[in-house]
Amino acid sequence: MATSKKTTPKSRATKGDSSVPLKDEQNKVGSGEARKYVDLPKISADEAEAVTVEILRDAYVDTIRYYLDRKDGKVGEGKPEQTELEQIEGLLKSFEQIIIWFDQSDQWLKDLHEGKFSNSK
Repeated sequence: MATSKKTTPKSRATKGDSSVPLKDEQNKVGSGEARKYVDLPKISADEAEAVTVEILRDAYVDTIRYYLDRKDGKVGEGKPEQTELEQIEGLLKSFEQIIIWFDQSDQWLKDLHEGKFSNSK
């Protein structure tokens, strides 16, 4: 007697629903067609760099929040293993190096860790 696996709306949302065909066939892997990209807006190199740095900073802060929540067991399943925490720490160090490279200074990182930015986000 086969047992059926019961899915919840959350599991369908995270794992996908194979009973419904994909609507976007042109980006399907192996379809043989070239992937279509959106044209980027016409901005200067300085504007593009500023946007990139802001995205990196946001990703860095979000990763710190995730790391702390994961360490406290607020997110994810079970207690994190030491190797998982070390991997996240390595990612944070990489973010720091890239931010320092763009800024040519570690001042933003120092200000962040000293709490000089508001928590308005």
